Amino acid sequence: MDATTLPNSPRLSIPLNETGHDPTPQTTPEPPGVPYSNAQIGAILEKDDIERLDDNDFSANLGQAHIFSTHFARPVDARDSAATAYCLKKLADLMHSLKVKLHAGEDQLRTISEKASDAVITRQAHDTIVTSMLRPLRMCVDTMLVELEMASVRPQQHNAFGRDEAQFVLMANSIGSDLVDAAVRAMREAATLEKGSALPDPFAYFGVVQLRGVVKSFLGLQSYSCVKGLTQEAYRILETVTMRHAQRLRSHYKKPFDVDMHELRFKPIPSVSLHGNQGFESYLVALFKGSCLMTGALGSITDVHGGYCENQHFFTYDHDFSHLLLINVLVTPEHLDAFRPVLDQLTSRHSNISTLDRKKDLLLMFVLFHEDPMFLSHMSRTHRDRHDPTFHDQALAFAGPAIDVHDLIPILNKLNKDIEGFVPIPQVSVPSKDDVRPKRNASTEAVAAALTAMWKEFKTRHGHLLPESYRTFE
Repeated sequence: MDATTLPNSPRLSIPLNETGHDPTPQTTPEPPGVPYSNAQIGAILEKDDIERLDDNDFSANLGQAHIFSTHFARPVDARDSAATAYCLKKLADLMHSLKVKLHAGEDQLRTISEKASDAVITRQAHDTIVTSMLRPLRMCVDTMLVELEMASVRPQQHNAFGRDEAQFVLMANSIGSDLVDAAVRAMREAATLEKGSALPDPFAYFGVVQLRGVVKSFLGLQSYSCVKGLTQEAYRILETVTMRHAQRLRSHYKKPFDVDMHELRFKPIPSVSLHGNQGFESYLVALFKGSCLMTGALGSITDVHGGYCENQHFFTYDHDFSHLLLINVLVTPEHLDAFRPVLDQLTSRHSNISTLDRKKDLLLMFVLFHEDPMFLSHMSRTHRDRHDPTFHDQALAFAGPAIDVHDLIPILNKLNKDIEGFVPIPQVSVPSKDDVRPKRNASTEAVAAALTAMWKEFKTRHGHLLPESYRTFE
């Protein structure tokens, strides 16, 4: 497969390479009708003094993060129709990729059915899967694709297209992608069954039991209209997924969380790439404008937390919302104000900080704001006593569950490999999704020590920009 396109997908409006970067304009010709060319995106980042680091772990999808977070933060009557068109085309690309996958899945089902030894069982399975899963999915894809493509031609009429509508498209894509995988898997299982056996449940593929009801409700919608506002039924499904983790977080962190979806201070925006990749810098740029990037993958979804999300789109989408709600519970405007001058310095094209140090500091800020904002809660206390946790104490608490540090360990090793005496941190295995108890692992102490050392370096470089309570947090 060519790195910039999907198979059988000639109309993707923005080419993307395997890591999620927009290819450079020198090597990839721009397709006609693109709202923002790669050169224009580069010019926007330059004008706003944002430097894209040459590392996909840090800057993948930076252009989208900056443009969409700026766009959706504006009042409707102040929005740029070019940004609206860019968003609509990105989401149309997403639904087109799903249409390609759906057609391929239907072909696979027919092939499996034709080659199966028991025609009766496979025909029953085929009819059940098509009726319960693929037929409503086809209606969803066709409706959304037509609406998004038509709207992108007249974006000035659709500047009110908002985060909820965009999230509904992302949710539809994530559910749809997994539905096709579930259908093919169930059909393969049915083809091996003996006469009289019960047909497999195709919905059992979805890794989170609580989400299976959401999927069935989604397939039962009477309307999949997505551009001019959602139906009440569609909005309720979106709200269910968005707010699903609220009660758990409220209980765990003993924080009040009595807001509805419209009152979230940090709101989701789409981030579309081939495998759903987004960089640490990209996420922070969006977050400090009040937005959280939500993954939209044109192809297979990037592995998250060592397979914890089972490479499933909808599981990953749901997991993203657990982070969004955690940020809404724990991150305050004060925290943003405290670190904003630092982020401005780290992302500036005119920064005199070395690239390696910028990467270390951006990664640390990502841990503080996205992975475990309890660090910020401790930092912002103006009065501390000997019983309060230190930075290292909180780092140990964070690094305990293997799921939280699995993806960070390779990055930490890469950034610290040239430090004299640094011993590479061993990778850890991730427990199953049912084993959620925090457990110390072989790398807990090493990860905590690495983060603590990075915090000391961070304060040496940026301490003068931080408020006193943050600067004195040891």
